[in-house]
Amino acid sequence: MKDEVRDHRLIDGQAIMTRILTEVSAHVAATGGVQKIGRLVSVSIGGNPDIAIYVRNQARAAQRAGIRFDQQLWSDEVTQEECQQLIAEMNDDPAAARSRSS
Repeated sequence: MKDEVRDHRLIDGQAIMTRILTEVSAHVAATGGVQKIGRLVSVSIGGNPDIAIYVRNQARAAQRAGIRFDQQLWSDEVTQEECQQLIAEMNDDPAAARSRSS
């Protein structure tokens, strides 16, 4: 059977997800609790039930990678300025883990 030619513009999302989760898991395991690891924060705005599947998959991926997961549910009435402020507050939180260069 002849090899099928793949369109180079298409990506294999499953393979990329697996590779990224494997790399993150290895990094988390290598720190052995020595380095503080951040968390994945998922922000959902409004009550769209279709988003629940996406968020659930984010939580599963975080669990597979060994990192904490935090789900934020914001009102659909939140303004862009309020979103920016809330995100800035999360980024400025001194208790949040930071990525540090060596």
